[in-house]
Amino acid sequence: EVWRILTPISLFFDEESLAISYKGEIIKEVKITSKDYRESRIAIQNQDLVTPPKKYLDRIAKESELTKTALNTVSEKIHSSLIMPLPVEGIRSSEFGVKRYINNKPRNRHSGLDIAAPIGTNIYAPLSGKVLLVGEFYYRGKTVVLDHGGGVITSYSHMNMLSVGQGDTIGKGMLLGEVGETGRVTGAHLHWQVVLFGIPVDPELFIDSKN
Repeated sequence: EVWRILTPISLFFDEESLAISYKGEIIKEVKITSKDYRESRIAIQNQDLVTPPKKYLDRIAKESELTKTALNTVSEKIHSSLIMPLPVEGIRSSEFGVKRYINNKPRNRHSGLDIAAPIGTNIYAPLSGKVLLVGEFYYRGKTVVLDHGGGVITSYSHMNMLSVGQGDTIGKGMLLGEVGETGRVTGAHLHWQVVLFGIPVDPELFIDSKN
């Protein structure tokens, strides 16, 4: 019998090993190898994008809860394959895990893959699924969140135009919308996240080798 187990590890996991459990029993200990991530330092003149005005704090809190709920969704359908094409043609401009500094102050680690492309470039679903959430958020801009089943969620942020609605069933390769520069951004790009059981993981792990 061969088991295939997907266990996400948070960027903030600081143990030397990970215990894999099944029905309350530890079946394997996996040694964790540390990885160095690069730093990104940018300067933003618009202070409203660095520290949001108080009038937006309630909005940001509500959007954070909506997004958290969507990213933690675990539905029953499970895909036999998680190999994905890139959702958009462009340049991989910022990888997963980057340690970010804005105006020399530390910010959240980069939890996705940024793909730079001109505004209006088409974005396609890399797997079939269901639209969990759509909206225009303070930080993420115009965003689509897809549920692919079994705790696998992907999100697409800073879009210019959305082609899908909440609750839509999406087939692999269907148009989701277009690249934009909405939300807190310094240029046009797609911020693509892959989330397993509520934990963001490196999208590069799932990209088809042909890409």
